[in-house]
Formats: sequence, C-alpha cells, structure tokens
Amino acid sequence: MDASFKGVALHSRFDVEKYRMKLEAMSDSELRKEGRMLVDLCRPQKSPHLQPNPQWIIQLEECRTVWRRRHPNNLP
Repeated sequence: MDASFKGVALHSRFDVEKYRMKLEAMSDSELRKEGRMLVDLCRPQKSPHLQPNPQWIIQLEECRTVWRRRHPNNLP
C-alpha cells in the first residue's frame, strides 16, 4: 500500500464532508489513484475478517461520485 495514503482513520470519527473537500481538490490522476487504492482495500482478501472496513466503502463511493460528476459522458 502507498505510504502516502492518509484517507483512512481506522479508530477515529470519519468526516465525510472533509473527505469530499479533499477529493474535490485532487487532480483526476490523484482521484484515480485514490480510487484504485480503495478498490484494493475493499477486496475481502485484504481484511482479516473478510469484510472491508465500512469507512473504506464510504470513501470509495465518494471517489466514484466525484469521478462521475467530473466525467458524465464516460459512463456506460
């Protein structure tokens, strides 16, 4: 995992609004990198309990929402 990844706070309260602001400030390439990392983290094999952290799921959805808004014509 990328050592610079700081989007996940496992034992503290997650501020969705703050995370959205962070995503908005990212370039497309940074947003894609963040999303890919979250996809990887959400794989069951990455969790000792075979369940991804619920916070990662929220973060992944936020990444996808920002991406879809930026690129509405690239959707299937």
